[in-house]
Amino acid sequence: MEDVITQWGDALVRLGYRYLADATEAQDIAQEALTRYYQHWKRTQEPPSIGWLYTVARHLAIDEQRRRARQRGLAAAESVRTPGFEDRVDNALAVEMIREQLAPLDQLCLWLFYDEGYSLHEIAALVKKSPASIRVRLMRARRRFAQK
Repeated sequence: MEDVITQWGDALVRLGYRYLADATEAQDIAQEALTRYYQHWKRTQEPPSIGWLYTVARHLAIDEQRRRARQRGLAAAESVRTPGFEDRVDNALAVEMIREQLAPLDQLCLWLFYDEGYSLHEIAALVKKSPASIRVRLMRARRRFAQK
């Protein structure tokens, strides 16, 4: 388990930070994902894939985003708007909406490739798919963004 923490802990924190923009919350997401990884491993007697770990961390971060949005409410978001801020928010929301329409595996592949800098072969090994299928997934995802 220490190997998993050493190898993937920082990447999980970066994933959480990407969604939450809060280092403490990102560390909490990584810790919870690793805890669930360990519990799954203990229950099934075999370690889950790293793709599974990333998916769990991503879902935890999204859940936290939703919780925050409910707490803040729309009025609080309106009070912090500045010139140019609205355009950035609109662009970020548009990207997020397109990304959410992608299959979970496609979302993970995009994140690993563009945000984490993994190669096609590394991603293929993580998600147990061929490099060619990862290349096709990335190509289709890019087309989806270009259409919007």
